[in-house]
Amino acid sequence: MRTSISTLLFTFCFIFCNAQQKDYKPLLDTFFLHAENSFKNIAEEPNDSSAFSPCKLKADVGELKIGRYPYTTTLNWIIPLAQSKKIQTDVQEYIRTNVLGKPAYQIVSNGTVEEGYQTTNVYVLKENEKPLVFFKTIYYKTEKEPEKNNFTIITYEK
Repeated sequence: MRTSISTLLFTFCFIFCNAQQKDYKPLLDTFFLHAENSFKNIAEEPNDSSAFSPCKLKADVGELKIGRYPYTTTLNWIIPLAQSKKIQTDVQEYIRTNVLGKPAYQIVSNGTVEEGYQTTNVYVLKENEKPLVFFKTIYYKTEKEPEKNNFTIITYEK
């Protein structure tokens, strides 16, 4: 009887935990939608004089903030590395589905996960213009300061 109850409880927990895995691809679509108007509808007023302001959108993991720079505005999603595995997988699938193999885009990666630092830039290619980065991911891992390990997604205004 105990074995049956334990097995049933384990099965229930396994199903429940797997059902809780979120699909982050729709959130990426939302980012690109708001990139059309430089994230104006989701940006809050800055709390201080920094280049970053809070974001009205909320993610269940990590921090979303809007970066305002002289020549561009970005949406930055900084996720603790330990909580980013599913998000990394969804971003890779999103890029494969929406960008890879399309002549209007170019993907450039530098570094490796093994080295502890890898960037992936997705560029929009326009005729007679310099390629323009519109999406970037950064994988950062260091043994010296593990609290700084993160996976960052940066979406640029269009």
